[in-house]
Amino acid sequence: TRIAGTGTEYLTSAAPNSVAVVDTDAARLMDQVPLGVRPGAIASGGRYLWVADAAEGTVSRIDRDLGVVQRIDVGDSVDGLAYGRRSIWATDANAGQLVQIDAETARVVQRFRVGNGPTAVVAGEEAVWVANRIDGTLSRLDLANANVAKPIAIGSAPAAIALGGGAVWVTDEEAGRVLRLDPGSGEIV
Repeated sequence: TRIAGTGTEYLTSAAPNSVAVVDTDAARLMDQVPLGVRPGAIASGGRYLWVADAAEGTVSRIDRDLGVVQRIDVGDSVDGLAYGRRSIWATDANAGQLVQIDAETARVVQRFRVGNGPTAVVAGEEAVWVANRIDGTLSRLDLANANVAKPIAIGSAPAAIALGGGAVWVTDEEAGRVLRLDPGSGEIV
C-alpha cells in the first residue's frame, strides 16, 4: 500500500508477521515493524498506520514518525479497516460488529451491530459502509446520527467495498460481479 506523497511504502508481507517500510525511490527496505500473529488489513490515517490482526482480535497503531506500536483490543476477529472522520473503523467478523476507534486516543469509542460476518469496510464523509459476507448484505452507518440502517441485500458473498464516482461499489465474490449502489438510497443501480 503506497502512502501518497510520502515516498514511503508500507507492506504487510515482508518478514513474517511484520510491516516493512520501503523507500520506493531507492527501492530498499528501510525498516520492519513486528506485529501480531496474522497481520492483514491495513489503513492510513493522520500520522499513523493501522494494521488489523484477525487472529489476535487487535488493531496495531504504528506512529510513522517514531515507529512506536500500540495494540488495541477490538474483538475476536478483525478483518477490515478504514480511516475516516478521525476514527479507525474495524470489522469484528465473529461478533457481527463495526468498531469505532478514536485515532488520537487509540480507544474504542463505540460498537455497532451490523450484519453477519462483516469483513470489509469503507468510510465516507456521511456514512461508513460494511460488507457482511455471511448474510450477503451491506450495512450503512449514518455518521450524522450514529444509526445503522436496515441491511441491503447484495447477493451471496460481498467481499470488498469502495467509494468513488458518486457511488458505493461492492464485489459479490461468489456471483463474480461488481455492484454499484446509490449512496443516498442504497439501491443497486
